[in-house]
Amino acid sequence: MSVTSPYNPAAGGRNGAPAGPATASGPPPSVAGDRLPRPPRRRRPGFAALAVLLVVGAAAAAGLLAIRMDERQPVLVARHDIAVGQRIERSDLAVARVAASNLKLIASGQVDSVVGRYATQNIPGGRLMDAAMLGDQGTLRPPRVAMGIPLKAGNVPASGVEAGDRVKILRRTDNGAGELLVADAQVTSVTGGDQGGAFGAGGGAGAQVATVVFDDDEEGTVSARVGTAAVDGDAVLALTEREGA
Repeated sequence: MSVTSPYNPAAGGRNGAPAGPATASGPPPSVAGDRLPRPPRRRRPGFAALAVLLVVGAAAAAGLLAIRMDERQPVLVARHDIAVGQRIERSDLAVARVAASNLKLIASGQVDSVVGRYATQNIPGGRLMDAAMLGDQGTLRPPRVAMGIPLKAGNVPASGVEAGDRVKILRRTDNGAGELLVADAQVTSVTGGDQGGAFGAGGGAGAQVATVVFDDDEEGTVSARVGTAAVDGDAVLALTEREGA
């Protein structure tokens, strides 16, 4: 009579087959340092090329600026305001360095050719000098004369008058009509008072004197009549033309 042995799991698999390795439950144990290496950083040649271009461009711009600075030429400039008809002295001139593309500008080395000439227009301080501003004759040449006319408030326009203005000279009359003495005169300078170059504006004109230039006649009657009106306080200046207006 045959006897069947009971199943022994420790003895192996079914029908005596050897048992396989035991499988542990849960996740496998982690191993320290078991990480994939980081990929190398990608080189970006575009950024490197851009940086090189920026450096080269900055150097080129600096070089161009240095070249342009070397091309700046010293020219004459008015040190302060120069009135029309004024004889120019060396103290009236200064030097500025500019990119002198304008051939009419006067180089600083030609200062001797400017001193002693006359301004043909008002030249504001800081204005670059050019040949069109200069003349060989002053405003006082026969039959022209210059006279100073002190004015009181109401004898000039509300805006005042200033060097370079073209004016009419009238005499105030009792009937209020006014008498024309000079049809065309030019104001060459304004002195006195506190208006800084224009007089008659804002009142206080009595302390200011305008120098006007006009044509006299052979007998000197025009200048005599203007002088009488100025002394009597009856001389009136009527503005007819202003530069830049």
